[in-house]
Amino acid sequence: MLTFFYALTDGKIKVHYTDGTSVDFELKAGEYGYSGPEKLHQTENTGSNTLKFLLIELKEHPFK
Repeated sequence: MLTFFYALTDGKIKVHYTDGTSVDFELKAGEYGYSGPEKLHQTENTGSNTLKFLLIELKEHPFK
């Protein structure tokens, strides 16, 4: 599944990948990105405020 995200609020997150690695991010409202199916993950809010995202998940990859 391909997921696009758009940060609605500022915040800090830690992304935990299934291979055991993790990466910290500090996001600002208005930043965006994507995650492909090859990098399955869970996201943890590590900041002190509520972090809000707009997520768009595509069930099939559009660029096969």
